[in-house]
Amino acid sequence: MYFIEADGTIVKTTYESKGVVAKLLNVQHGTITNHLDKWIKGGINGNYIFSSELDSLELEKLMEISSLRKFNNCRVWAYHASTLELLSDSFSSMQKAADYFNVDYRSILNHLDTKIATIKGGKLVLLFSSELTQQEKESLLNNVQKAINETLLYGYIKVLMIN
Repeated sequence: MYFIEADGTIVKTTYESKGVVAKLLNVQHGTITNHLDKWIKGGINGNYIFSSELDSLELEKLMEISSLRKFNNCRVWAYHASTLELLSDSFSSMQKAADYFNVDYRSILNHLDTKIATIKGGKLVLLFSSELTQQEKESLLNNVQKAINETLLYGYIKVLMIN
């Protein structure tokens, strides 16, 4: 079992059975089976389970997958598209922003840092992974693009742009 700490250190622990790991992680045995030897982003609460030791290339891949999960936990700043005033304090994660707007976190991810205004929670907003400077706000205020006619078709997002 591998776990990546906040500082990027990889902690490897060996256990004698899937049952022991299931008990340790407080999940059902089937969950361990479903995650065993699979490169699932986030693993089980940040723990990645493999039936054999990973080589250096596989460890690099594990770091990449782990960093993708951390990206989902990045802060989100939501601005009113018309005034570029903050909607509220920043959200501590995409999931918190998604909960606030009552949408799926992927909807936040798809619009993060695009500089394209979208309707979330009945409000026209711009979403960013960092707070905007005054200069960025002034630049955006004159050039806000709006996403319209968003449709989710077979897992793809179609966005038409208007100026």
